[in-house]
Amino acid sequence: MKFPRSLFGALLMSALLPGLLAQDGSPRVVGADSGRADSSATPPGPTVGPQSSAAVDLARFVRFDGQIRTRYEYFRPFSYTSSGVAQSDDAVFLRTRLGANFTLHRKISARFQLQDSRIWGEEGAGTGTAPVGSATTSIDNVDIHQAYLDFNHLLEDSFGECALALRIGRQELSFGDQRLVSPLDWSNIARAWDAARVVIDPANAPGGLRVDIFASILRDTASSNVGGGPVGVTTVDQKQGFHGIYAAFEDIHPADDWTWTSADGKLLAVLGRHQLDLYTFYRDLADGVFTAEDGSRGDVDEVTLGVRGSGELFRDAVGSGWDYSGEFVYQTGSWAGDPIDAFGYVVAGGYTLAGGSLGSWKVRPGVEWDHGSGDSDPNDGDRGTFDPLFPFGHNYQGIQDTFSWKNGQDLSFNLRVTPPRETRVIEAEAQFHLFWLTEKKDGWFNAGLAQIRRDTTGSADGFVGSEVDLTLKYALVPPIAVIWTGYSHFFPGDFVDDTGKDPGRDFVFAQLAVTF
Repeated sequence: MKFPRSLFGALLMSALLPGLLAQDGSPRVVGADSGRADSSATPPGPTVGPQSSAAVDLARFVRFDGQIRTRYEYFRPFSYTSSGVAQSDDAVFLRTRLGANFTLHRKISARFQLQDSRIWGEEGAGTGTAPVGSATTSIDNVDIHQAYLDFNHLLEDSFGECALALRIGRQELSFGDQRLVSPLDWSNIARAWDAARVVIDPANAPGGLRVDIFASILRDTASSNVGGGPVGVTTVDQKQGFHGIYAAFEDIHPADDWTWTSADGKLLAVLGRHQLDLYTFYRDLADGVFTAEDGSRGDVDEVTLGVRGSGELFRDAVGSGWDYSGEFVYQTGSWAGDPIDAFGYVVAGGYTLAGGSLGSWKVRPGVEWDHGSGDSDPNDGDRGTFDPLFPFGHNYQGIQDTFSWKNGQDLSFNLRVTPPRETRVIEAEAQFHLFWLTEKKDGWFNAGLAQIRRDTTGSADGFVGSEVDLTLKYALVPPIAVIWTGYSHFFPGDFVDDTGKDPGRDFVFAQLAVTF
């Protein structure tokens, strides 16, 4: 849906004016963006009598927010798709969001968010850096990113205050570590789904159990084009369904009687807070545009089953200690008639150093291994390539987005430094990645899950290359304005040399986000 610029400006003024006129702060809004129903947000009653003011009442029941984000990116070379082309490219991205949370009733709230996504100097035109329908610029420029209703505290008389909540409308989805389902905030457009979502979150559930059940239709550009979905999801008759159940035990404390004595003499549990997630996702993509290994076209009918665990060990009062996470995913179903038999897994861990001679500083070295299965034979009629659905790719397999959890193996080492708050440095991080293809006859895929290169003979070496990433986040005006900047270099491996020799790739970005 396209909005005229004059309307967008009027909405911006209407968003800011009530806040300037308000006499007190607006209440917390139930289910604003977190995806969790919050029973603590009970709005005050309206002011009665001659002293009541429309502006004051509006400020009590409506909370406005927004963000203006601009990012400069530079690549050299721009792409490895065409061998020997070392052309550099740069662009400045702009994303503007204006939202409002409405508290209509203790049990009913709403969220509405407009978004304008563009590249400086371009008006939705198809270019090399921003093709039509891409994840960097919206054709309509101003569009609805989120618009939903929340129904909270349902069935509270029978099961308790937070037992059941319902969200209906266009919304962001995010589960676990966002490896499979992520709103992908890095994207200039980001993802959203048109969905109905039920949240079961009883106050006294064992292990802090929370269950999300959702059914959605892919309509948003970034959700359909980035993440394995088909291009051209524009009409209702093109059936693009994504549904799932996600159960998370968010607060497990195993073996509390197993203790250790910290350096300051305190008796603490060896095993800290843990989490266990179990989930099933189902994609029904039915417009006949997917290609089987024999060249025929068909639909996708895919089931993804997974388990994820994370936790802390020997964690002391100042935050020092071990952490770990792991996830295993299995996929089955049919891809244009070819049976699917694919899997992926992740193992990660690290140790946080804090306190003592470090003072308020925190330093965490860590390591991670990602494995996504590939297709060993491109002509046997079976699909073995793991598809990570709608991933937060930029956050895991390197910031260049040159690699993904799809026919890929990534061994990464990282060092994260969190300085004291007074330095205004939010976080500094260094990462080093080593990338391999799982199956040499399958393709090399980027973070958007698009194929970069493929040697169907399998004669090319499987080592794709390595990458160094350096990033820094700094609060220019805390907590409103944050600068995020970074540099990355990709070192081509033998696979790149064997399929068309290319130079190393540099990537630089600098982003400023102002949130109000």
